[in-house]
This record gives sequence, C-alpha cells and structure tokens, in this order.
Amino acid sequence: MGQPTSFFVGCALNLIPANPEDEIKNLGRKLRAGADFILTQPVYEAGPALAFLDRARNELGSLDVPVIVGVLPLVNPRHAAFLHHEVPGIDIPEKTLKRMEDSGENAARTGREIAIELIQQLRGSINGVYLMPAFSRYDLIAEVIDNIATHEPVS
Repeated sequence: MGQPTSFFVGCALNLIPANPEDEIKNLGRKLRAGADFILTQPVYEAGPALAFLDRARNELGSLDVPVIVGVLPLVNPRHAAFLHHEVPGIDIPEKTLKRMEDSGENAARTGREIAIELIQQLRGSINGVYLMPAFSRYDLIAEVIDNIATHEPVS
C-alpha cells in the first residue's frame, strides 16, 4: 500500500483453546504486529473465558487493545450439538447442552437467555460483545440487545 491507512486491524482469539500456551504466544505476535482490537470465537461460559484472558494478561502484560467477545445465541439443541462437536474452537459446556436439550419448544428463548446471562457475567471484564445471528434469527439478536441495553452490569 505504501500510504498510511485509516482503518483498524483486528485479530482473532479463541478464549477456550485446546493449547493455551500456543494461543497466548500467537496473540502476543498479533499484538506486536499492530492489532488494534481482539475479536473472539463465540463463547458459552464466562468463567473459563475470563480465566484465559487473565492468564494472557499475566503472560503478555496489560492487553492495551479492546477485547470484543463473540456471542452466538443458540437456536435449538441440534444447533448447539453441531457447534460443539463439529466447529473447531467452539466449546459448549455440558450443562448448556443439557439446558438446550431440556428446553423443548422454548429452545430459541432458552438460547437467548443463555446469551443474556453470559453477557451479564462478562460485563466489566471485557470491552464489548458482537452478536452473531444463527439462521437469520435477527429477532433473537434484537431481543438480546434490548435486554442488555436496559440492565445494569452484574457485579
């Protein structure tokens, strides 16, 4: 290009990696190369994701770029099982898979509730979330946004 640009360059991060050492090492390389922000794979459990971020901060020093976590609301049990078993980098806890399985006809509502609960648990520890609609279910995304926009962060 040769000329300065006016766009931001981000990098990807898996918060539930199979090999945390390699993921942190790669994140360090991305940040040293000039990444302006971090987007994560979709997550379904706050505790391990936040623990990994703490570990990355301890090993790399303060992460001086925004961390934006991916949230992909589940639509039904089959969707949850597919993501868990077939999509590399996505790990859905057994309790979440069971919750979706037990939800019956209310599966999409349960998926929305899981997403809202996750965002509430992450608030205060990350810079934001980006919401990914599955199967063009923009209605679920709108409901998640409406809910999180009207609630104070959970302490």
